[in-house]
Amino acid sequence: MQERQNSVAYTFRCNVPGIQVTDETLAAAKYAQECGIEHRIVEIYWDDFANFAPALIKQKGAPIHSIEVQIYKAALQAKKDGFTKFIFGESADCIYGGLSKLLSRDWKVGEFIERYSYVKPHVALKEPVLIYEPIKRFENNGYIDVHGFLNDVFYKESTASYFNACDLAQIDFVAPFMMTFMDSPLDITRVRKGENKYIVRDIFSRLYHGFIIPKKTPMPRPMNKWLHNWEGPTRPEFWPNCVEGMSGDQKWLVYCLEWFLNLLEDGVI
Repeated sequence: MQERQNSVAYTFRCNVPGIQVTDETLAAAKYAQECGIEHRIVEIYWDDFANFAPALIKQKGAPIHSIEVQIYKAALQAKKDGFTKFIFGESADCIYGGLSKLLSRDWKVGEFIERYSYVKPHVALKEPVLIYEPIKRFENNGYIDVHGFLNDVFYKESTASYFNACDLAQIDFVAPFMMTFMDSPLDITRVRKGENKYIVRDIFSRLYHGFIIPKKTPMPRPMNKWLHNWEGPTRPEFWPNCVEGMSGDQKWLVYCLEWFLNLLEDGVI
């Protein structure tokens, strides 16, 4: 009980002037109250990306995921508040059968590459290089072991965002789900019938009686609004007008890649 009373739950709230965006703070406050812990909100603005992204890119030595800015700002706040550990629910999706759209069917190799590639390299870059090795390792008779891929390639990529942000903020990143594993194969039939993360759902129902399991939503970040007027990269490596028709999150990948290349060229990295 003492550890719980000395804990704080932080929730991100992204802001776009004059526009209502996804706000998870009200729902999060209910769980914090149920658990008997204090709830605090970390406000996220586009200016935070300008302030924090260069240092995050430099430390990683690569373009960053857009969630890293939010994690870093919250980590800085947690450290300022006197905490030494930052706990996340990261890895539950890849271990316990979340990401149900990727698990929804059997994918042939080419189909999976098409589905998993969020921005096709040839769409943005004049001289793209396709790297198939990570996917080929999980190929069996022309099909992909999606759950195996998620627990290896995706797992490493996803957790790297949290480690990078927390390491830069000098606070320990703790992910309890990373310390667990399934002792039997994932019941893919249950996942495809709509019971994604069925083990986690069962535990949730036991712990939070009377609470409706919320719909899964990605960590909110209104890139569609923030990058609405961005006309695209100007570096010679990119095709002109390549971001036309892209979603905000797709634009961010191109935006951040150009940012990384500029920092690399300037000798910052």
